[in-house]
Amino acid sequence: MPFEILIVDDEREVCLSLGEFLSSKGYHVHQVDDAQRVLPLLEVEHIDLIIMDVRMPSIGGIDLLKLIRKRYAYLAVIMISGYASVENAVRAMKYGALNFYTKPIRLPDLLE
Repeated sequence: MPFEILIVDDEREVCLSLGEFLSSKGYHVHQVDDAQRVLPLLEVEHIDLIIMDVRMPSIGGIDLLKLIRKRYAYLAVIMISGYASVENAVRAMKYGALNFYTKPIRLPDLLE
């Protein structure tokens, strides 16, 4: 079974570029541009890693991260943001994010 990655970002271009890159490396990629769709998707799909934006219109990435941690404590989450701040990075790590990257993401760094 291939490694399953969910990309969550309201910027469609980010979803597409990350998805294309990760797919080319052999990962199976799901993409959603609305944070409200994440929890229902996790109910029906096996996901190994979520790469998620901090700022989204319907629900913020940090708030969604908290909800994910309550139901899926084992799930790996990497946070990304075009508005990086030390405060956001610290909050993301506090709530269980594995890492925090600023946009534009250096794609080779993401593979590490």
